[in-house]
Amino acid sequence: MWCDKVGLSVNPDKTELVVFTRRKCPGSFEPHFFGVTLHYPMSVKYPRVVLDSWLTWRVHSDVRIRKVHNLLWTCRMACGVMWGLSPKMVHWLYISIIRPSITFAPLVWWPDCQMVSAMKRLSGVQRLACLGITGVMCTIPTSAMKAFTCLSPTGVGSSE
Repeated sequence: MWCDKVGLSVNPDKTELVVFTRRKCPGSFEPHFFGVTLHYPMSVKYPRVVLDSWLTWRVHSDVRIRKVHNLLWTCRMACGVMWGLSPKMVHWLYISIIRPSITFAPLVWWPDCQMVSAMKRLSGVQRLACLGITGVMCTIPTSAMKAFTCLSPTGVGSSE
């Protein structure tokens, strides 16, 4: 094999095969790699990017949004009126950590962000950040919090 010729060691148990097609994967063809039968998963994670077999990027956006949503929710629970993270610290956390992590590889999964469902999920992330920054009650409209915190809509939820 080519790997042996160039001196590359590969762990066949960690190797996965994704077929990029809208058709069903061929069930009769089972490729073998160093004696191990490769399976056909529906998605595979390549460093920080989740590739699915249809290249819809829905899985990737769901994973990224879920991760930052959990982080913001944890920060929100850590913020109290008299204790916890200050609003300035939550703002810094959102601008410096959350936004760059959610916008990693934007050209790849931008088509999914054009869908209304993805816009609502991304707007929910920004709403959690606004709630943490302002410390107001959860009944306040998102657009009012965005105006108060001077957070740009980042192309999400601009119809509010």
